Amino acid sequence: MPTSTPRKTYFKKVSNTKLQTQRNELTKKKAVTITSSKPTVTKRKKKKGHYHTGVYTSSKCKKEIHYRSGWEQVVCEHLDSDPLVKEFFYEELIIAYRTRPTQIKPKKYITDFFVIYTDGTKKIIEVKADNKVNHIITLKKTAAAKEWCTKNNVVYEIWTSNKIKELLKEQKQKLIQKAKLTSLVPNQQTV
Repeated sequence: MPTSTPRKTYFKKVSNTKLQTQRNELTKKKAVTITSSKPTVTKRKKKKGHYHTGVYTSSKCKKEIHYRSGWEQVVCEHLDSDPLVKEFFYEELIIAYRTRPTQIKPKKYITDFFVIYTDGTKKIIEVKADNKVNHIITLKKTAAAKEWCTKNNVVYEIWTSNKIKELLKEQKQKLIQKAKLTSLVPNQQTV
């Protein structure tokens, strides 16, 4: 008969004397405490930090932009560097939509970017992953946004990974050109 080997435990054991201090620390760290008779086992929640988040400031946007993905950061940088963009807004336009016809209270669709160009053209830009474009809720939001856009003379676009990759290539080429220009200019030394 084969003998079973004990499982490895990846949890930190805490003695009863340190229990109160650990509980205080764990509530600050948002960890889950599982209590048993003698030793206390603590298990921390996993962070959902797989998206690149941060804050972006722009002269073309009146508020600080708290982007939730690296793609949104790329779009912010593109809109900021584009001379045709007069101003843009991040998550400020709300469009009401319904998921089913019998629904009484409409849901809110908050668009990613609302862009105003120098020629007066207005555009809504939604940043989505390729696998989320055909999701049923995304399709309903898109239908509501397109309906709103036709009424208000606004262009609606969904930017996926292909568009983001194009923007990244453009940014990379601009940086290379800038580096070439700075290397061509001779350094002037002061006497």
